[in-house]
Amino acid sequence: MLPWAGWIGSLLGWGVTHQVGSNRVFENCAATDPTFIVLLGVAGLAVLATGAGLAAGVWRGGERETPVRRFLGIVGLMLSSLFAIAIVWQTAAAFIIPRCYA
Repeated sequence: MLPWAGWIGSLLGWGVTHQVGSNRVFENCAATDPTFIVLLGVAGLAVLATGAGLAAGVWRGGERETPVRRFLGIVGLMLSSLFAIAIVWQTAAAFIIPRCYA
């Protein structure tokens, strides 16, 4: 499962950040504090970084790892970078878009 850690970590980090943040804002946008969204984004990035770190270890494994495992590791790193950008943009939106904007 180690080569899949980048995939799982990035999807889990972004998915939870997106769902919890959007549900919280949808539930009561006036009471949602941007600080909560920032803390949620940091937690999502931490989950993502953990998966990316494990995937990087597989990718850098060298001769110990098969080419398929190394490929899964590098693709996991690429996914992690893509979803990290998504988490950062969603977190920044808490400060850019006014509350209860419709």
